[in-house]
Amino acid sequence: MGTDDHEFRLLTIPTPIHPEDPDSPLPETILIDSFGYLSDRTNATTANGRRSRTEKKGKRILVTFWPAAPPRVSCFTVHCPNLKADAYGSIPKVCYTEDGLTLLCITICPERQYMYAKNIRYFVYQAGTKNTPPSVKLVHSPPDFTFFDHEVALLRRRD
Repeated sequence: MGTDDHEFRLLTIPTPIHPEDPDSPLPETILIDSFGYLSDRTNATTANGRRSRTEKKGKRILVTFWPAAPPRVSCFTVHCPNLKADAYGSIPKVCYTEDGLTLLCITICPERQYMYAKNIRYFVYQAGTKNTPPSVKLVHSPPDFTFFDHEVALLRRRD
């Protein structure tokens, strides 16, 4: 089994979902596993966004967090309807978090292409509040522009 096979196998391991009292409030802080899983399971933290600015309607991405009160580790899942698990070039990962924002790096390689820079996409997940649902938005960058995960930060704007 090659490295790629090992990563694919890790992607498809069932997510560790912790049974919580459904009426209990979400923890104020969480410890998050920096690597995600693939799953179509959803909950109240699920955000629905678009994978690309140019792709047709229906090219969606769903990001769900599975919070657990520390010292347990929380995790997140990614699901792109109409994509098979082998379309992901790497394990989805958290690059940075700040308050209710999370920067995610998700590599989507259509037609079994390898990890070219154009296939690496960054998304900002914003946790929901009482008045707003959670959201996930693609970070737009100029064509042929690449940056590394350690070169990013999140800054919240007042608006």
